Amino acid sequence: MANLDGARGEREKSFARQLEAGMSRRGASIKSVAESLECTTQAIHNYLKGRFFPTADKLMQLENLLSVKFVFSDVNVGEPIYTDAPRDRELSDLSLTIPEAKAAIARKLGVPVDAIKITVEA
Repeated sequence: MANLDGARGEREKSFARQLEAGMSRRGASIKSVAESLECTTQAIHNYLKGRFFPTADKLMQLENLLSVKFVFSDVNVGEPIYTDAPRDRELSDLSLTIPEAKAAIARKLGVPVDAIKITVEA
């Protein structure tokens, strides 16, 4: 895990942890990520140290490159949501109550259940 002592704030620390986890899962090097984003390796180092936060376009490029969605609603999250993760079952088979869903999400993210907020849109 990267040393985040010099990180600017909690958002930057959370992003740095998630970026490091996403890069590790993909086996992506700092150099390869920098080349894909057309930026310097120093910029990626700064993201990983929590010194800087990427611009919106770089953030979207990172999400696409690593097949993740970064989570910013809870600064305690250590990993992004992996968008290419295999599903255990088909969505048509999915039947959970909201409390069951909250418990499953909290368990997966390693956060308290009360930290999970579910919004239902019509």
